[in-house]
Amino acid sequence: MLEGIVENFLDEVFPGGALAVFRKDGVIHEEYFGSLEIGGEPVDSETMYDVASLTKVVITAPLALKMVETGKLSLQSRIGEFFEELKDDWKGSLRVFDLLTHTSGLPPYVDLTSVQNPKEYVFKIFKSYETGKSVVYSCMGYIILGFLLEKITGKSLDDLAKEYIFNPAGMKRSSYNPKSGKIAPTTFKGIVHDPNARALGGVSGNAGLFSTAEDLANFMIAYINGKIIHQSIVVLAIKDFTPSLEDHRGLGWKIKMGLSEVFPEIISDGSFGHTGYTGTYLWYDPKKNCGAVLLTNRVNISDTQRSKFLMNEFRRRAGNKVVVSCS
Repeated sequence: MLEGIVENFLDEVFPGGALAVFRKDGVIHEEYFGSLEIGGEPVDSETMYDVASLTKVVITAPLALKMVETGKLSLQSRIGEFFEELKDDWKGSLRVFDLLTHTSGLPPYVDLTSVQNPKEYVFKIFKSYETGKSVVYSCMGYIILGFLLEKITGKSLDDLAKEYIFNPAGMKRSSYNPKSGKIAPTTFKGIVHDPNARALGGVSGNAGLFSTAEDLANFMIAYINGKIIHQSIVVLAIKDFTPSLEDHRGLGWKIKMGLSEVFPEIISDGSFGHTGYTGTYLWYDPKKNCGAVLLTNRVNISDTQRSKFLMNEFRRRAGNKVVVSCS
């Protein structure tokens, strides 16, 4: 399917990759190209990728929404209710909704790698930001969401992922901190690329998930069919909650409206998806009943602005080809 496109990017932007195309009722196409690293083994269906920020929409956001479904949280819950140290702090007034939609006003990223106790540091560092005024894509908000999920359940994020995500979706080659398997390296092999997720032991709300194209397609199929969270919550999650802002956001998801830097041009407005810094991508178009998972490890070759630009160009071209094939 991607012949004539991949060749323009292979070994310059990424050493290889995996594609899975799906509809609501199942996977309809899988494709593997290139190698784990230049000169390495070929990519195949068992190849696991560090999916970076796809962790936010595959693990953290669905788990938060599962807690809404079970009554442990509401979208309006204030995080100060659950963290004593935030009770009288401006951050304590932030809602689960604000964190999910990236409208909390928290900064995009703060380096946690040089502090002794990064989990405590997260709650101390931030000064007041304007909440609800704009979309500021924040890894920090999702790190806090991960802490919140662990607090209210008494379970680790990786155990919650197994119980509520991997098992219901039939994701057999997905985990945090993979101990074995065929893993495409980033700067590291089998160790999360994101520095803050590494500082938190590889298990974080913002990054850390390793997975395959087939597993992520199975996740999306389970998600849109109401097998991860209730169907009524799925409808809510893919709603555009920031229609008046430039960056359109659902509950975790980026919503496609008009031309986009990363979405294929020919998918419908209202489609939803997400990207990952390492070179990963997933999206679904409900109107066309067509979706795709595209995994690469671009940072294994280069982590420059040009690399990011070319990765987005590949995402758009490949996505357009997928939509045509679904028609």
